[in-house]
Amino acid sequence: TPPLNQASGISTFVFITNTASGANTVVNINCDGAGLTSSRAFACRGIVFKCTVLNCTNSGFVQTTYCIFARCIATGCSTASPFLSGGFIDCISYENTVLGFTVTNSTSIRCISESNSGATTDGFSASNSILCNCVAYNNGRDGIRSIGGSNIQNCIAETNAAVGINNNNTSGNILTNNATFNNTSGGISVGTGKGNINTAPVAGTGSFFTDAPNQDFSLN
Repeated sequence: TPPLNQASGISTFVFITNTASGANTVVNINCDGAGLTSSRAFACRGIVFKCTVLNCTNSGFVQTTYCIFARCIATGCSTASPFLSGGFIDCISYENTVLGFTVTNSTSIRCISESNSGATTDGFSASNSILCNCVAYNNGRDGIRSIGGSNIQNCIAETNAAVGINNNNTSGNILTNNATFNNTSGGISVGTGKGNINTAPVAGTGSFFTDAPNQDFSLN
């Protein structure tokens, strides 16, 4: 059972900071920022594995120098994206009031961004990055929104409040084998940017998942 660190009566803090060089690993810790001002859970270098962030207001997972976050979860966060910088593998961001993942000059693999609410809340914001085998479901704006120069492949965007996958009129985006269904403003927007490629898109005729409203994202 992971220990729970819960903040009380403080502001502008980070639960765990790790800037040391070498093979550093943080494993199996839960941190609850309790919605307090400028609360952050992890600012790390190395690997953060199987950790959970609750109710933070200044991001949950942030790299100090390059860091891999694997099998981590964030929920109840506000103000700043809970997955703000680093590489993300098998991570889940759900029921936050800000965008689920900010992927910048990095990679996100097999991650799920689900039911993150807000008029400008995207499941993933991608800039010069790779998204592979990710799921964006029921987010407040776009499922995946590119800021440019991204490679998005084998991803599924379903039931988002705007566009499933939106290049946002930016350039140099490569989309391959992505699937969309039931997004309010359409499946994939290639946009007017230069050098965009959209290969083998799949337009679904029904939900791709076994029971997405109850967080069962196994393929049906």
